[in-house]
Amino acid sequence: MRRHHTGTTLTRPALDGLALAVTVAALAIGLSACGSSSTVSASGAAGASGITTSATNTGGTSSGGSGTSGIPHAPLTVTPRTGNQYTKFTFGFTAPDASGRQGTTASSYTLSVSGPHGAGCTAAQSMTVPAVTQGQHVTVPMAPAPGDRWCAGTYTARADELARPICTAGEMCPQFIRIMAVVGSVTFRIQY
Repeated sequence: MRRHHTGTTLTRPALDGLALAVTVAALAIGLSACGSSSTVSASGAAGASGITTSATNTGGTSSGGSGTSGIPHAPLTVTPRTGNQYTKFTFGFTAPDASGRQGTTASSYTLSVSGPHGAGCTAAQSMTVPAVTQGQHVTVPMAPAPGDRWCAGTYTARADELARPICTAGEMCPQFIRIMAVVGSVTFRIQY
């Protein structure tokens, strides 16, 4: 039996664009729970990593979340720079802007790490940083989920300032997340 195909053939650039669109849509859907905060480990279990954050205020006032506050901030730092498969790393940065609601937009900070993939180890992890004020120094400890371990190799950590719309129940709500600023990035290494 002969089959007749009447659909559209996608070219390689179209497939690449489709893959990007699917990735962005998945990110938007995953973070569309306006105002929620969760941690995600490579195993996909929300909250499984037991990550906590601590912050100390170094002064400063709210900026309105423009992403261009002019407040000098230190780049993203990590200690230690090299660790083993179970090391708890501490990341630090100074928030250039306050997080929270500014008009119809909510801003927040995220810290994500990604590295080599391997069997039975954490290749990527991400978390939302609790609310901060402009100029606040933030420290974020991160370790693999209990019973898991880091993969051997070099990881890159990145802190981003994000913005998303705030919508009321029953209102049409655009589903997007905007990267307002890359606060900084840093690498660290896992050696067995």
